[in-house]
Amino acid sequence: MIMAISEATIQELKQVLMEDYGKDVTQVEASEIAHTLVGYFDLLAKIHHREIMKNNYDDNKSTNN
Repeated sequence: MIMAISEATIQELKQVLMEDYGKDVTQVEASEIAHTLVGYFDLLAKIHHREIMKNNYDDNKSTNN
C-alpha cells in the first residue's frame, strides 16, 4: 500500500538531510526515503500492536485458568 506523503513533508526531509547530514538528494530520492521510513515505522507499529494483543490474550488466558 502506497501512503501519500505531502510535498511539504518531502521538502522538509530534504532540508533535514542537507542540514543534519550534508546530503543533497533529489526530490525523487527524498520521496523514496520518506516512503521507506513510513513503511518501516508502519511495520514497527504493527509488530508492537501484535505483541500487545498477544500479551493481553495471554493475560486473559492465565486469569481464566
